[in-house]
Amino acid sequence: MGKLQVRKALGLVLSLQFILVINFQSTHAQCLNPVLYDVGLATTSGTPVWTNCIDNSLSPNTFTLNLVSNHDIQSFSVNWGDLTGITAGGAIIGGNIIASHTFTTLDSFTVSYTETIAGCAPRTITGKVYNDRKTGASALPPTLGSSGCVPHSITFVNQSTNPSPHTRFTWDWGNTETNITTGLAGVGVPISHT
Repeated sequence: MGKLQVRKALGLVLSLQFILVINFQSTHAQCLNPVLYDVGLATTSGTPVWTNCIDNSLSPNTFTLNLVSNHDIQSFSVNWGDLTGITAGGAIIGGNIIASHTFTTLDSFTVSYTETIAGCAPRTITGKVYNDRKTGASALPPTLGSSGCVPHSITFVNQSTNPSPHTRFTWDWGNTETNITTGLAGVGVPISHT
């Protein structure tokens, strides 16, 4: 708080008290990390995950991702994580598509997104794309030799369809025995249980 005194010729002193207010805005307060919308444009995230689960066996293995931000961008670059190169561009108004990319193989991809907004250093976030097919789970016991006296071993075969590198199969026997988990290599492989 400051004080200002004004003296008049007659010895009268007029005192005023004042508070000095400085309107200070830090540009750092507005330099937030980027956020991108999910596939449904419902929520934003600084660590987005986009999942495409292809249900129709006749559909191609493609997934088109449209990146959308909720704020204005001065410039951007995107590494899609599928060895197709980097997409870069200039100013985009918030709510519009920043960049679009079609993934053509089934796999998971790490997407690195870097943006610059006015007055801020470039900032980067990473997200994950899962482009996969729905797995049809199926396991059949053999018809011959499937009955016997205890202890009796039964062999099952995983006959699942459309597995991917991300598919995990767990054999849970419903008792205290340890579950067995296999990946893609477990399809077609017999497994026995007593």
